[in-house]
Amino acid sequence: TIWAFNPHPSIAHSKALRKRVRLVQVEREREREGVGNSSGDRFQCRSKEQRSRGYVVHKMSRKTMKGARIRKDPFSKLSFDTILNALHNSHGEQALEDTLSKLSGQLRTCDVEEVLKHTKNLEHAKLIFNWAGKQQGYKHDTSVFNVYIAHLGSAKKFDSVREILEQMRLEECHLNDWTFTSLIKSYGVAGMASQATQVLDLMQQYDHECSIAVYGTLLTILLKDGLSDQAELVYQRMHEDGVEPNNHVFSILLYGFGKLGKITRVYEVYWEMVSAGCVPDEITQHSILDGLCKGGMVDEAQKIFEIVLKGGSVEAYNILLNGLCLAGRMEESLQLLKEMKQKNKLPDIVSYNTIINSYSKAGKSDDAVRLFQEMGENDVLPDRRTYNMLIDGLCREKKVDNAIQFFDQMVKSGCSRDTVTYTSLIHGLCEAEKSDLARKYFDEMQEKGFEGDSVLYTSLIKTFFKSGQVNDASKTFTSMVKANCQPDVVTYATIIHGFCKALKVDMAEKILRAMIQRGFNPQSATYSVMIDGYCKSSQLGKAYKLFQWLVTAGVPIDRSLYNIFISCFGKAGHIAESKRVFESMVKQGLSPNVVTFMCIIASLCKIGKVDEAYGYYKRMAIFGVTPDSIMFNTLIHGFLKAGRDGEATMLWKTMKSLGFALDACLQRYVENGYFIRVIPDANKLHRKGPLRHSLAG
Repeated sequence: TIWAFNPHPSIAHSKALRKRVRLVQVEREREREGVGNSSGDRFQCRSKEQRSRGYVVHKMSRKTMKGARIRKDPFSKLSFDTILNALHNSHGEQALEDTLSKLSGQLRTCDVEEVLKHTKNLEHAKLIFNWAGKQQGYKHDTSVFNVYIAHLGSAKKFDSVREILEQMRLEECHLNDWTFTSLIKSYGVAGMASQATQVLDLMQQYDHECSIAVYGTLLTILLKDGLSDQAELVYQRMHEDGVEPNNHVFSILLYGFGKLGKITRVYEVYWEMVSAGCVPDEITQHSILDGLCKGGMVDEAQKIFEIVLKGGSVEAYNILLNGLCLAGRMEESLQLLKEMKQKNKLPDIVSYNTIINSYSKAGKSDDAVRLFQEMGENDVLPDRRTYNMLIDGLCREKKVDNAIQFFDQMVKSGCSRDTVTYTSLIHGLCEAEKSDLARKYFDEMQEKGFEGDSVLYTSLIKTFFKSGQVNDASKTFTSMVKANCQPDVVTYATIIHGFCKALKVDMAEKILRAMIQRGFNPQSATYSVMIDGYCKSSQLGKAYKLFQWLVTAGVPIDRSLYNIFISCFGKAGHIAESKRVFESMVKQGLSPNVVTFMCIIASLCKIGKVDEAYGYYKRMAIFGVTPDSIMFNTLIHGFLKAGRDGEATMLWKTMKSLGFALDACLQRYVENGYFIRVIPDANKLHRKGPLRHSLAG
C-alpha cells in the first residue's frame, strides 16, 4: 500500500491526489532506472502535527494508483481556467454555446461563480449560467444565483430577476441578505432608487426576514438619490418590524440628511441616536460633518462641530477645512488652521494639502507657496500630491519657471514624480509656448516609463504647430500612434488645422481620411478648416468637390463654411460662383451675417461692380443685418474709385450718423478737402486743400 495525505478533503482532494500520483510515477521511474528505492516512506504521514492541522490520511492500493494514473482527473476539463478560456476564445453567443457544449465532466459551484464574476456580457453570463445548470451532478448554490442576479440587475432586467428568485425557491436554494442587497444596489445603479423599496415586499413574499443590512443598503440608495421622504417611510417601517438601528444606520441617516440640507432632521436623528444608547464614534461624527459640508451647509457643520460634537479630531477639522475650501471661503479656512494649532490639534499633511489645492485652483499660487513654506516650519513633510498641486497651480498662472523649481525640488526631498507631475508641467509649458522645454520633459517622461494620454499629446502637437515646428508636430503624432495612444476628435482637428495653416493641405487631407476611416465624425469647423486650406493653397476644385460631398452626405453645413467659399471664390475672381454660393446659402435657410455680405461686397467692389455691391448692401436690411465700419469704408472706396462722388458722400453721411469713422486712407482725403465740391460745408469741418486726388495714384 501507498499512503498519501490531503490537507482538506472537501476542497483539495483532487489536487493532492494528482500530486501523489505524480510522485509515485517519479519513484517508479527511479526504481526502473535503479536509483533510490520505492518504499514510499516519503509519503508517510510522519507526525501528529500534520494530523492536528486537519490532514486526512487516504489509503490507496496500487490498483487505484494505476487507475488514477491512466484516467484524467474530471476537474481538469471544467476548472475555472478552462471555462474562462472558452469564454475568451469564443466570439459571439453561438460560438460560446458550441464551445461549452463540447465540455464535459464534473463542475464546481465555486468555478461557475468566479467565471460569472469575470463575465462582462449579460448574454454570455446567461449562456454559462444555463449551461452549468444542465451539467450532471451539478446544482447552482446561493452564491452563483447571487452573482447572476447582480448581472441581471445591472442590465435592468428586473423581470428576469423575479424569475430567478422563483427558480431559487423551486430548487430549495437558500436566499440570503446578499441576494436582496445586490438587487437594491442594482436599482440604485439603474437610476430607479424609488422602486428599490419593492424589494422589502419581495422579501416578505419569500418569507425572508428584513435584516438591518438590507435596511441600511436601502436607506443609502434612497438618500443618495435625494428621496428623503421615502427614506423616512423605510426608516419607520424598520422600527415597525422591530429592527433597531445601529451606529452604521445612524451614520447613513446623518450623512444623507446633512447632504440634503435637512439640518433639523440631523439634530433629531443625532439625539435619537444618543437616546438609543449608541455612542457617536468618530466615523459617525465625520459622516455628519462630511454630509453637511458636501451639501453646502458649512455654517451648520461648524455649529454641530462646536455644540454637539464639542470639538473633534484632526480628521474632523480636515473635513471642515475641505468644506470651507469648497465654498471658496479661503480666509476662514486659514483661521480654522490657526485654531487647530491653538487647541493643540496640529495640522497634518491632509490639512495643508486641502488648502494648498484650493489656493492653487483659485489662481492664488503665491498663497499656496506660502503655506508650503509654513509646512516646513511646522515639520510637516510634503508628499507627492503637495508638489503636484503646486506645480499645477503655478503652471495655470504661467509661472513655469517657479513650477520647474518645485519639479526639481521633488527629487531632492525624496518625493518621486508620477504621470500627473509630468503632465501638469508639460501642459504649463505648452500654454506658455515653450515648446523646446515641453519636448525635453516629455522625452524625460517617456524615458521614466510614464505614458501620456491623448490630451497631453494634443497639447504638444498644438504647441509645435504654433511655434512653426511642423515636423515636430508630425513626429509627435506618429509617436502617439506607436505608443497605442489613440487620437480623439480634438487631436485630429488640431492636426488638420495645423497642417492647413502651414499650407500642407495634402498632409491634412490624409489625416482627415484616416479620421473618417476610424469612425470619427469631423465637426463642421474641421471641414471649414480643410476647405479654407484648399482655398488658400489655390485648390478651389478640391474645395468645391469636398463641399459638394458634404451636401450630398447630408453633413450639417454652417454659415462659416459658406462664408469661406464666398470669400475664396471672390478673391479668385470667380464672382459668379461666389454669388451662386450666396444664393444656395439662403435657400438652405441660413441667414447671412455681416461677414457674408462683406465677403461678396468686397469682391464686387474690387472689380468695379459697385452697383451690384450696393444692391447687396441694400439687401442687408431684409435679413436684419447692420453694416459695420469696414462695410461702409469698403463701399466708399469702391464708389470713389469709380468716380461716383455723390454716392460715396451719401454713404459717408450715413456712416457718420451711425457713429462710425472713416479709415486712415479716406480720412486723409477728407482732411485735404476731397469732399468740398460735393458737400458745401465741408470746409467748415476740415482745412482747405487740393480739390481732388486720384485714389489710384
